[in-house]
Amino acid sequence: MHTTRDTKINHQSINELAMNWLSQEEVSAVQDQLLTEFAELLSLTKEQALVLASIYSLFTESEAPNDKLLLEKTKEKLDLQSVSAILQHLDKQGLIEIEKGSRRRGNDLIPSQGVVGFIKTSNPGYLSICQEPGGNGLLNLCLSWHTRESDPFGFSKPRASVVRALIDYHDHPFVKRIGLLSSDINEQSAALYILGHEALFRSPMKVSQLVEDLFHQPLPRLKVFHDWSNPKSDLYKKGLMEAYSVIDGQVTEVRINPTLIQWALPKDMSNAHMIRGLRSHFVELIEPESIQAVRLRYPFEFQLEVDIFFENLQVKRFQTYVKNLKSRGLPPNLSAMLYGAPGNGKTELVRQLSRKYKRPLLTVNLAGLRDKYFGESEKNIARLFSEIRSISSQLKKEPIVLFNEADGFFHQRSASGRGVDQTETALVALFLNELETFRGIVFATSNHTGSMDKAFERRWTLKLEVPAPDERVRAQIMFDKFKGLVPFRAIQQLAMKHMFSPAQVDNILKKFLLVNPSEEKVNILEQLIIHEVGGWTPETKRIGFN
Repeated sequence: MHTTRDTKINHQSINELAMNWLSQEEVSAVQDQLLTEFAELLSLTKEQALVLASIYSLFTESEAPNDKLLLEKTKEKLDLQSVSAILQHLDKQGLIEIEKGSRRRGNDLIPSQGVVGFIKTSNPGYLSICQEPGGNGLLNLCLSWHTRESDPFGFSKPRASVVRALIDYHDHPFVKRIGLLSSDINEQSAALYILGHEALFRSPMKVSQLVEDLFHQPLPRLKVFHDWSNPKSDLYKKGLMEAYSVIDGQVTEVRINPTLIQWALPKDMSNAHMIRGLRSHFVELIEPESIQAVRLRYPFEFQLEVDIFFENLQVKRFQTYVKNLKSRGLPPNLSAMLYGAPGNGKTELVRQLSRKYKRPLLTVNLAGLRDKYFGESEKNIARLFSEIRSISSQLKKEPIVLFNEADGFFHQRSASGRGVDQTETALVALFLNELETFRGIVFATSNHTGSMDKAFERRWTLKLEVPAPDERVRAQIMFDKFKGLVPFRAIQQLAMKHMFSPAQVDNILKKFLLVNPSEEKVNILEQLIIHEVGGWTPETKRIGFN
């Protein structure tokens, strides 16, 4: 589209060209030569180039150009249909952005950064950041359906936009290719819609969500869902898409043929880059470098256990450990349950292990697995582990998967025989089966192991109680936080008299900084400790500073 060469195109020359044209003056021979060069560089007709130059000129002169203003200024030269067609073409090429405005004011027209940079600097290199015609413009549109940029509350369905994209980009190579594999518009729409999902998340898409998003009316939705849930459907025979996950004879997740995906996405869109910061309904991906360093202090015996067991998170040691497990017919995983009273640093320990050993952290939303509709919770479990496997396969290092506060999900199963209890039993059993065959590194945390299902407890290689800090550790933790505020000797005495958790120290510090006492600091600190440790109990005394 663009070539690098010397050019006379600059802010002044384009501005003069546009002003002459808009004021109905004749374009000189020199300006006509300039216009020809400008149009050729951008692969535009002269009319299209003049409209773009006019938008640039109006924009840089702070007139806030919009389609109504442009139509008014060009009415002697172009009709409404011509202006609309030109604007659509410039927008599709990425040379302008059309921001929807009011009916009275019209739509705002904004030249792209690439165009502005090129004209102001005379450097054609800026044009490389414009969308190529028929290229990334389609991919950006596909991505927008899943980022909900145009509809942050998700109330509207993208069906009309998808079909419109098939029409507008009918000559795009990807649209042509899917058209060769299937003549069915519904199947083509699904492929285009899934392209955005896979580009954004690099994971398969739920059939139920795909159908829900693309079909408004209940009857067509039901028919398509029945067809696409069938593994023997013609959809999967055509080579357009493949059934990624099949549960009880039904397709639950689908993705585009991997060959098409590799062909459709730019090579510089690496898997690792695309899933950075991923946050889906079930998991959140946290990069280790984004985790703030925290100095954790534990009693000596527990710290020794942590050092011995979790040294195996080093890459070479983990590979050796997995190799030994496989050689003896054991599932290749490292699993650890951290339990104990709240506030003692169970979750933070996992975060710091992720940071120390530079392993991505996948935190799981267990609460999101349960669904009010019959059968959906079971499907969610399969989707969750499918998503974990998909993300893990795209990362350079095996991630740490964290099931936080797992006791809320794995409470003891009832033997009453009621329908609800039977469903709950089946749900936990399905999760335990997935966990049994899990490959990788998985942690769970729990505050209440007494209420936890015994079968869940047996799934963990390591079961470590994260202890409450002893008086020595309490003094160290508090001194780390209150250094420069309260003398260490006073902190030692308070740590001997009162039991508090690391999380409570943070709350105590926040309150201390709110009060910001200049006198009797130790007495006030002790009152704050008593108040925090008392929690919700009615015996908690009011804080007084007399």
